Amino acid sequence: MIIKNSRLRFTCLATFLIVALPAFPQKITRGPYLQMQTENSIMICWRTDWPTGSLVRYGTDPAGLNDSADSAIFSTEHRVSVKGLEPATKYYYDIELFSSGTTADKVVWHFETAPPSGSPTPFRAWFLGDFGRGSEDQAAVRNSFIDYRIENKVDFWAWLGDNAYESGTDKEYQDKVFSPGSGYATIFPTLPFFPSPGNHDYKSINSSAPPNEHTGPYYDIVEVPQNGEIGGQASGSELYYSFDYANTHFISFNSELKSWFNSKSSPMLNWLRNDLGLNKQTWTVFYCHIPPYSKGSHNSDHMWESQMLWMRLYVVPILEEYGVDLVLGGHSHVYERSMLIQGHDDSLSSSFDHTPMVLDGGNGNFESGNPYWKYSRSNEGTVYVVCGNGGSVTTNPGLDHPAMAFSYGCDTCLGSFLLNVDGQRLDGEFLSKAGKILDHFTILKFEEEPELSGQETVFNVIVRPNPVSLESVLIFEVRRKTSLEIMISDAGGREFILHPESAFDAGIHEISLSTGMQSVSAGTYSLVIRNEQETFAKRMIKFE
Repeated sequence: MIIKNSRLRFTCLATFLIVALPAFPQKITRGPYLQMQTENSIMICWRTDWPTGSLVRYGTDPAGLNDSADSAIFSTEHRVSVKGLEPATKYYYDIELFSSGTTADKVVWHFETAPPSGSPTPFRAWFLGDFGRGSEDQAAVRNSFIDYRIENKVDFWAWLGDNAYESGTDKEYQDKVFSPGSGYATIFPTLPFFPSPGNHDYKSINSSAPPNEHTGPYYDIVEVPQNGEIGGQASGSELYYSFDYANTHFISFNSELKSWFNSKSSPMLNWLRNDLGLNKQTWTVFYCHIPPYSKGSHNSDHMWESQMLWMRLYVVPILEEYGVDLVLGGHSHVYERSMLIQGHDDSLSSSFDHTPMVLDGGNGNFESGNPYWKYSRSNEGTVYVVCGNGGSVTTNPGLDHPAMAFSYGCDTCLGSFLLNVDGQRLDGEFLSKAGKILDHFTILKFEEEPELSGQETVFNVIVRPNPVSLESVLIFEVRRKTSLEIMISDAGGREFILHPESAFDAGIHEISLSTGMQSVSAGTYSLVIRNEQETFAKRMIKFE
C-alpha cells in the first residue's frame, strides 16, 4: 500500500517507530540550522538524541502552520527540504518529534527565502572567521552582531574557516559552535549560512585521501549547492561551490585542497574559471580561509606560508581577470582591508608598487566623498579583506602590508564583517566586539564604459595611482594618429584642461598629471579625452 499524504505517511511511520523507542520524548540536541537558502526553498537540519522521522510544519502565519514537509528516514541527523516557497518571503516553522504519541520541543522559529536571482533587491550578509574557540571573545563578537541585527536586517551568514578549534571534531562543533554558551544556538534557527573550511577544520578530515574522497565532521554538518541549484557552475561536490543571491555571485573556495591548489590547472581552478566565465551578476564576491595578503598572525611574505603564495600565484590572476569585486579570507587573526588594487600576484610585499597596482588609493569612505568606483563591464580593481578575528586574537601583529588601507590587530579589536549590497552600491563594514564600526568602505558601479568595438581611437585608459598625486600618470593607447585634448570635468560640467590639444601617434602614451592639477580642488571628476570626431570618457578620478 502506498500512502500519498505526507502527513499521514509520517504519522504511520512514527507510530511504527514508537514501539522500538524508549517511552520518553526525543530531544533536539543540535539546531535547527538552515542550509541551501534559495528563492523558492530551504533545507532545515537538526540532530536528535534518538532516531526518529522528520516533520516540519510551516506557513506565513506563526499561528497557522498549515503546510508540512517530511522525511521518512529514521535518523538522529535530520534533513528536510521545504520547497515551493515564494521569493523574499518570511515563513514560520516548527519541528514535530514523535515519541509515545507525544510531541516535544514545540518552538516556532522563522526563516526568509532569497530574493529573485539577478534582482537589485538590497541585502546584507555576515562573514565570520576563525571563531569556534568557546571563549569570551567569541561570545562578545557574537553578541555585538546580535545587537547589530536588532536594528539591521541580515539575510545570511558565511563562514571563513577555522570554524571549530582545535581540530574540527564533532564534539568541538557541538560545544563551541552549536552551543548556547559562546556558540550560535540563538542564530542558527533563523539565519541560513554558507560555509567554507579552514586548516583547523581539516585536522578532522581525511585530507591524505584524494580531494573527492574527503570526509569528516565539517562535511557531515554542511549541505551546500553542489549542482548549481542556486546559480553558478556545478562543482559536483561539497568541497567548493558557488551561488547567486539577488544581483551578486558568491564563490566559496576551498584553500585546504593543497593538491588542487598549487598549479595553474586543477579541477578546482578549472571550475573557478568556468564559473566566473558564466557569471552575469552585477557583483562578484569570493571567500575562503587563506588570504593572499596579510601581515597579521600569518605573514604572507614568509616562505612557509605556501598557501598564501599559491593564492597570489594561481588564484588572484583568475579573480582579477574576471573582475571579482571583493575577496574575503580569515586565517590571520586580525582585520585588514586593502585599497582598490590589481596586479600583485606572485611577489613579496616589498615589490608592491603603488603606481601600477593601486587603482584607487583612497580610504573608500562614501561619507567623506571617497568611494571606490568601477564600471560594470570592467575587470579592473579588487578589494581584499582579512577578517580572521571572530574569536581569535594576535597580540602585536605587524600590520604593515603596503596594499592595506586599514588594519586592526589589538586585543580589543576582534570582530566580524558585514557586506551590504544595494543595486549598484556595495558597502563593507568591520564590526568590533564592542559594537563599533571601525572600518567602512563603499564600491560604486557604473554603466558608462562602452564595450570596445575594436575601432576606438583611444582605449586602454589607466590612471595610477588614483586619487591623483604628483606621481600619478595617465596611460592610454591610440589606434591611429590623431589630435587629442585631455581634461577633467566636475559634476557641474566645468572643465579643467590637463593637457592641451596636441598630436599623438599610434601606440601607448604616458603623461604625467602633475601639471595642470594645482588649480583643481579636491573632489571626484570625470576624465575626458576627445578629438574632433569623438569624446572618450573612460573613468572617474579623484583629487585630494
